[in-house]
Amino acid sequence: MADTAAHLVNRVLPHVPYRQWVLSLPRRVRFRLARDSNLLGWVVTRFLAKVFAWQRRRARRLGLVDPSCGAVTFVQRFGSLLNLDCHAHALVPDGVFVAAADGTVAFHALPPPSDAEVGRLLAQIARTIHARVERLAEDDDGNEPPDALAHDQAAALSEPALARFAAVSSASRRTAFVEGYSLHADREIDVDDRDALERLCRYGARSPIANSRLSLDDRGRVVIALKRPLRDGRRELVFEPSEFIRRLAVLVPPPRRHLTRYHGVLASHHRWRSAVVPVRVARDVIVARRFRRLASAGQTLLTEVPTVILSAANRRSGLIPVMIAPPAAEISVPATPPTLSMAQHDRQLLVAALVAHDGSIATVARVLGLSRARSTTR
Repeated sequence: MADTAAHLVNRVLPHVPYRQWVLSLPRRVRFRLARDSNLLGWVVTRFLAKVFAWQRRRARRLGLVDPSCGAVTFVQRFGSLLNLDCHAHALVPDGVFVAAADGTVAFHALPPPSDAEVGRLLAQIARTIHARVERLAEDDDGNEPPDALAHDQAAALSEPALARFAAVSSASRRTAFVEGYSLHADREIDVDDRDALERLCRYGARSPIANSRLSLDDRGRVVIALKRPLRDGRRELVFEPSEFIRRLAVLVPPPRRHLTRYHGVLASHHRWRSAVVPVRVARDVIVARRFRRLASAGQTLLTEVPTVILSAANRRSGLIPVMIAPPAAEISVPATPPTLSMAQHDRQLLVAALVAHDGSIATVARVLGLSRARSTTR
């Protein structure tokens, strides 16, 4: 989760404003998507095709010629109650990319969608998906052999009795609902708020349940703490171990099916991809902003943040930290480890900086909360 989010922010997502589009589907469609990964991919593609077509139409009205769009989509197969809920979170640049006469590619922001436009988009998406699902239903002969996984998937579509979250007041706009389909497009990220963009990527790439919310009761049952209370006042769900394993099993995606997908100019083979993704000075440069955020989260006091280049020329033999700026005049390491969850390369960056500063592996171990640490530097 953290590695995926950091990779997207540092190396894939251009420095432009973004809008999150979330498509949810009715239960009768979720079951088919859980059973048919090809259909799930088709639904995501058609969903983004409608959004891209709407963006291009708006761009042409503004006089832009041959605009192109892009997106990174997170496919999630789970809901907040550990139920089977296939839906899509799409991070879409809030504008279009247009090539100039000299070959450069420029970004042009678009006005935000209105509530009516979101409603019309959802109506088009729902009609397209419904027609495809109905054709597939007509082609089914009903002679499929019994399938234990299908039985568990159908059971996981249903939420536990009374397991509805308590109603909360919301003034959410740019949201539409049509016969079990819903489309939400009110979450926007400013061009300079890369930390918020990374948090949104972490949310999209997260796992079905956080370990911190899991526990065992006195009877050995699995207890899941909920973020918000249910309508009946419950703040946790309880599963027998076998039932909990069945719930997790149906949420596992099919093999060789990616849950993070790239579309438009952000697709790997698009001719403009190299022109729109963040510029990298070198393959293994990690920007000082991420170290600054980690240092702040760990209450580390730095007077100057050094730029650290982590050479990956020989990853098997370890990291080679190279300081290209003066180290901090004073560094104060906290007695307790940081509470945030660090991505792997975040840890590598912090290790390299601390070792380069005073060469103390014990310092690194205390910051990362490790009982012991091996020196991997040369």
